[in-house]
Amino acid sequence: MKKGMANSDDDDDEPQSLCLTNYHLDDDNDMPLSLIMLPIKWSESDEDDSIDDCKQKKVFIHGYLHPNRLKKMFPVKAWSFNLSSLKPILSLQTKDGNWIKLKSPRKSFEATIRTILITIHFLHYAKKYPKLSSSRSIWDNLSKVKELSSYKLKPSLSDLSNHMHLISEAAKRDDVLAKSKLLLTILEENPSNQKISDEKVRDMMDEANEESEPEDDVCALCDNGGNLVCCDGACKRSFHATVEHGRESMCGSLGLTKKEVDKKTFYCKNCEHKQHQCFACGKLGYSGLAKGAEVIQCDSATCYHFYHPHCVAKLLPQVVKHDVEGLERNIADGNHFTCPVHYCCVCKEGENKKDPELQFAVCRRCPKSYHRKCLPREISFDDEDDEDIIPRAWEGLLSNNRILIYCLNHEIDDELGTPIRDHIKFPNFKVIAREINTAKEMKHPTIDRVISNKNNVDLDNSYDKSTAKGSKVTGKVSPGKLEARSLKMLLLVQIFQENQKTKRNIKKVLI
Repeated sequence: MKKGMANSDDDDDEPQSLCLTNYHLDDDNDMPLSLIMLPIKWSESDEDDSIDDCKQKKVFIHGYLHPNRLKKMFPVKAWSFNLSSLKPILSLQTKDGNWIKLKSPRKSFEATIRTILITIHFLHYAKKYPKLSSSRSIWDNLSKVKELSSYKLKPSLSDLSNHMHLISEAAKRDDVLAKSKLLLTILEENPSNQKISDEKVRDMMDEANEESEPEDDVCALCDNGGNLVCCDGACKRSFHATVEHGRESMCGSLGLTKKEVDKKTFYCKNCEHKQHQCFACGKLGYSGLAKGAEVIQCDSATCYHFYHPHCVAKLLPQVVKHDVEGLERNIADGNHFTCPVHYCCVCKEGENKKDPELQFAVCRRCPKSYHRKCLPREISFDDEDDEDIIPRAWEGLLSNNRILIYCLNHEIDDELGTPIRDHIKFPNFKVIAREINTAKEMKHPTIDRVISNKNNVDLDNSYDKSTAKGSKVTGKVSPGKLEARSLKMLLLVQIFQENQKTKRNIKKVLI
């Protein structure tokens, strides 16, 4: 009898959050049941009407408490899943309202729960790598997941066929999933016996296509809004394009002319030359290779930060469990990763855009994020009454209800109200012509010229306090890597323009 498996005497001392391993579900006739026999609770704000309708359905979870291995049984009424963590988390709600996290199923129960586990891991993968569009590798990757590796049958598209309604509902409630290219690809490839209509798939695809890629709502140079131009390249940053546009925010701007601003497409110098900054160390690196690039972009659909593999590999273990060396090697080899910005640096959990307390406050200067509820008290909001408090947080500037912050690692400049604006670097290509001896031992002057760019600012500019007042500040950075012959040809053109007598030396330079 079920009552013979009652909880032990220390029930009253049990914590509100439990974790069960070696679990299985059944009814009052000992018949095994899958999770889908229970109503799903999408969020804590969901009404319990559908759950209350299931009062007559007696469903029980059996297992062993982790880690003390006490055998337990609980009557349950609903289930949920979390896709925002490093691994998907399955939970069951008991009749008294407590939640139990599920670790690993009982061996004999694996066949019963197999397809729903595959579906949840598929959704987690689709959310984690929303830019992937090919479904070729998904099943190989899922078969290597520890929780699914014991199955004799490799995960496949057919495992999702009975859970299309769940997939559809999850996409409706998750903005990242709704725009996942992989999810849309799978829905198009869906077996004929699925229960989601072609019209519904088209509607989801249309909605995803109608939503433009997220653009930065504030200027990358000064962190203020206004009249901005968005880069059409990979970085998706926005800028005050002209001096006039940046004047109100004391922003140095890009210094573009109206004619340049009116062009159909705009690429910042980082995207134009495929030289992007690492968001961790601030140094530039080449990003133009699919494999072996110096800096690699985060794979999240809502993130456009680049990182050196070794920099992000050092940061990620602070929020998720990872082997630093192995992670660096995998990222350098082209494997996808989600950067630390997508984990709260306090509780290590992901963002829940539907819950205000679990929405992110994101630092504009480094890869650090907090849930609203996890924000340190020292990070004060702009609307606080005390005039002596320096604000570090602003609402209403970023999309998705995120909070713009400067974390405590960055000193606020009293005049600007932001940290010193020296954080943006553009690539700087300098060409130095070495001395070229002629047949008569002539020496031509060394040329130190900066290739001009349409922004009229020195590439690799850093925007400091004087920049905020409207002036441009030049800086230095290592020369870009150009092919040797291209450099020689450029030298020849420059030398030819300065001294016609160098014609006799052209042949020597090309050799």
